[in-house]
Amino acid sequence: MALAGAYVVGCGSSDEVDTDLMAGIQPPPPVDGAPAGEVGSAGQVYAISQLFIGDTDRNGAASSSAWRQFGYDLDGQITTDDFSQHCEPVPGAQPRTAFPDGDQGRDNAFGKTIVAEILAPLLPDGLTSTVNNQIAEGGFTIIMDLDGLGDAPSYNGIPAFLNIGADLGAIPAFDGTDEWPIFQEVLSNPTDPRSTQLSFANSYVNEGVWVSGTEGNLDLNVSVAGFDLTLPIQQAVITMELASNRADGATNGVIAGVIPVEPFLDELEAIAGSFDPSFCQGSVLDGIKDQIRRAADMPLNGAQGPGQECQALSIGIGFEALPVQIGEIQDAVPPAPDPCTGEGGGSAQGGGSAQGGGSAQGGGSAQGGSAQGGAGGSGA
Repeated sequence: MALAGAYVVGCGSSDEVDTDLMAGIQPPPPVDGAPAGEVGSAGQVYAISQLFIGDTDRNGAASSSAWRQFGYDLDGQITTDDFSQHCEPVPGAQPRTAFPDGDQGRDNAFGKTIVAEILAPLLPDGLTSTVNNQIAEGGFTIIMDLDGLGDAPSYNGIPAFLNIGADLGAIPAFDGTDEWPIFQEVLSNPTDPRSTQLSFANSYVNEGVWVSGTEGNLDLNVSVAGFDLTLPIQQAVITMELASNRADGATNGVIAGVIPVEPFLDELEAIAGSFDPSFCQGSVLDGIKDQIRRAADMPLNGAQGPGQECQALSIGIGFEALPVQIGEIQDAVPPAPDPCTGEGGGSAQGGGSAQGGGSAQGGGSAQGGSAQGGAGGSGA
């Protein structure tokens, strides 16, 4: 995933330009010479207050094209109608349907197909509204602890830690007073919130934009119909625009990366029956799975190019974040019965979570370093 630089626009030339070979919108790079995090500062702790999964815009207005606003240009191409530099689609897939990007080259096949065409129509209130109602009731959140974050416009080397917010047990105020409990399932030390496997050792801030830094893997769980649907995001990057007064939170957050198709289908199959018993097996579920395979627009490694199979879905999700405090550490909620088999499945308490298998080790830029992690993935 190419991460450095801003999107390219044409200037000063009358020659025809092939926009398909130009880079689209991407996170800003680290600022040379920016200071490290402020020693002795507790930094800031934020909780996701809203998620935008692709069926509404950031104002909550439902739209089948809202997905176009979320994500980043992951493959360094603004794809419109030239597919010569793309992976090979599965048999039966239509490149003109699967490959074209969203606004400014944003790659978001997940929002375009899985959200807009499959998941959102199954929920009376839509997917984004259903998830955000749970956040607003205190049912879950994702908590981001940015160590040493101060008021300077740019920093390099801000250690960041993600945790899974459990049920708050109250309506959140999102004013910095909520003591939001967290689950211990991603903690290597069950008493230390900063021992989370979802750590970003080299995140940075560029003129008020926080960037997670080195790419990694992130399992983002979203509760759908009472069951956790895991989005196994690889080559993940997270950004958000910090308020100048850091205590005011962050806006225009983005989570972007690629989702391997087959592991995602396994996750979807495990909760499909919660929407309709006919989805447990047979032609209906098989048709949905084939539709998802045909939507794949990226290779598994995220490095776009011909001669590779399209086996992953690009994804872009938006979010907003507000200040909270980290509360007590709780045990994980036991899984609810699988709607098709009656055996353990997603979390009945629902909401969402983020999981990973190790912290990211790497350089301070979004282009340097590598993510090291275990079976669960790593946040980096």
